[in-house]
Amino acid sequence: MNNHGIRARVLLLALLPLALVALGLSWYSIQARQDDLEQALEERALAVARQLAQACEYGLFVGERDALLRQARRSLSSAGVSAITIVDASGSELLRLGQPRFKPQWHSSQAQILASDGERLLVAAPVVQVAMDLDYGPAAREAGTLLGFVALEIPRRETVARQRQVLFTSLAFTALGLALAGLLAWRLGRAIVGPISRLTQAIEQIAAGDLDARVDVDAGGEFVVLEQGINRMAAELQASQQHLQEKIRAATEELAWRANHDPLTGLLNRPGFDAVLHGALEEARAGHHHVMLYLDLDRFKEVNDAGGHLAGDELLRQFAALVQSSLSDQDCFARLGGDEFAILLADADPASAEPRAWALCRGISGHRFHCAGRDYQVGVSIGLASLDQDWADADKLMSAVDGACYAAKRSGREQVCVYRADGGDMT
Repeated sequence: MNNHGIRARVLLLALLPLALVALGLSWYSIQARQDDLEQALEERALAVARQLAQACEYGLFVGERDALLRQARRSLSSAGVSAITIVDASGSELLRLGQPRFKPQWHSSQAQILASDGERLLVAAPVVQVAMDLDYGPAAREAGTLLGFVALEIPRRETVARQRQVLFTSLAFTALGLALAGLLAWRLGRAIVGPISRLTQAIEQIAAGDLDARVDVDAGGEFVVLEQGINRMAAELQASQQHLQEKIRAATEELAWRANHDPLTGLLNRPGFDAVLHGALEEARAGHHHVMLYLDLDRFKEVNDAGGHLAGDELLRQFAALVQSSLSDQDCFARLGGDEFAILLADADPASAEPRAWALCRGISGHRFHCAGRDYQVGVSIGLASLDQDWADADKLMSAVDGACYAAKRSGREQVCVYRADGGDMT
């Protein structure tokens, strides 16, 4: 061994484990394939036996031997069967075709393999009365009555031939693979150290988190597969990381959206509207003019009572879309909860906002909402408050405009009530 060069040593070290592994895998593959062929033969034999048993049900039931003979000959000619034996429930032989090699034992309650040798496979199946559509008088039997048995002998020669073919083919491919591997190992023995070093360096860089690391595909031979595989792995890891980051970003945006939006209508929810309202109050203190409307649907409970919550949800969606279509891009529309909504009219004062509120009130009361196959009409009571005043906080503003909305409801619904900051009566 010491007199051999490094190439011979590499060849021996490469081929010896490879030969052992290849032979082991080849043997496993051969055994698995042969088992599959054997199982396929048994499954086909059982299927043929069950089919023949079902076909013989009528012949055994009425005792018509000609019918049994026709079914048996059909199976003998079309299903590759060597011999068929049919007996009645007592075990008395009614029919025999071919030259049986086995003597069946008539005791099985279901189709099963009874015997096997190198040439044939014996399978038997009971013939059972499955259903009765005709009345045969005293001779009629109930469903489930055992009528007899069928036994078939299936030749194994085709399966054995295919098993031998699998064996020879697998051994030939194994030998060819070992020969090619030996040739390549001998020719490329001098080029092993360099490519392995580059591969190792790239793997270490990838393991350290440098997913931009790549290997130059120039070694040739089997190393091309390794180099391309590592480059592909690095690219896939990089793509997976980017995809994961994108999913995290999208999920974060989705969570942020859900935290501030109503899933039913797509409008801002109470927390989202509170944030907008705080900003509007800061602008109001700086001299900007905004108006807040508090909307509460009238007769909405009647919709839920008449059409259920599905109709109520659909009406809320249609209501939100209808109101949204009447607002500008600068206005803010939110669902505070239930059938309560809020609108922040940007750059508006009570004098210009009140006519808009009345127009909205009339538009809602005159609109027919089609929900769950029915038409509904609802109204809306609106409370209005200006953000021009120096409100202490958003809660006080919300309480004031809510009170104005409540006053509108007390006034007969479908009304607009304006909050008076000077303490006067709301109108």
